[in-house]
Amino acid sequence: MEGIIGEIRMFAGNYPPRGWVFCDGQLLSISHNTALFSVIGNKYGGDGKKNFALPNLKGRVPMGCGEGQGLTKRDIGSTGGYSTVPLTKSQLPNHNHVPQCTTNTGAVTNPENAVFANIRRRLPFAYTTSPNVMMAPQAVQPAGGGQPHENMQPYLGLNFIIATDKPKYIKNVNLFGSETNATFKQNIYKINQEGLVKIEEILVVM
Repeated sequence: MEGIIGEIRMFAGNYPPRGWVFCDGQLLSISHNTALFSVIGNKYGGDGKKNFALPNLKGRVPMGCGEGQGLTKRDIGSTGGYSTVPLTKSQLPNHNHVPQCTTNTGAVTNPENAVFANIRRRLPFAYTTSPNVMMAPQAVQPAGGGQPHENMQPYLGLNFIIATDKPKYIKNVNLFGSETNATFKQNIYKINQEGLVKIEEILVVM
């Protein structure tokens, strides 16, 4: 599969094509991948002397670098974002939790699903199920555990691959008994005795 060195594509397979590797953050030797290193350097990791890291897109989405209008500047190779986010009090809209009660005489003894009621003559009924007034806000205590909530859009898992090698070309090959100029891409196997070129991809210029 032909590509420009340093080009990244999405790929639905579970193996990288020849000349491509997964964008999984792995370290590559500079001496064995000089062309790719000249393109991406060690922006994504590595010591920049003996090795360099590939972009790691596992569990991430790519984002255009730079500074969009009204947006934060993002440098190439920078990372950010969270899969889950806990909300703080300052991030919630202003609101009140005001308890309710009633000025009427209590009618039930069980506080479950009931509100405070007026007690007259020390009757045993301190609650009612029909509120009609508000109590002071201090009567309500804070609630919640501050647990993070999911912060991801709907997604589909795919592999990202990056081109590490340039396509190879062979010209003036005896193809099916005739002279042609044939451009062979990366996946070249062999030429058999009948002169048939057994390859995965071929571009023949007649």
